[in-house]
Amino acid sequence: MVYCLRCGAEVDPDSAFCGKCGMKISIPPRNKPPLILKLNNFI
Repeated sequence: MVYCLRCGAEVDPDSAFCGKCGMKISIPPRNKPPLILKLNNFI
């Protein structure tokens, strides 16, 4: 289950927005490495 970063409510992974506060939920694709790993390659 995914949780909203603003209000902490549980959000359906298929949903793009939180049903409680309306914040956009951004879920990183499972087949790509996290952005942090990409940034570390440039340092």
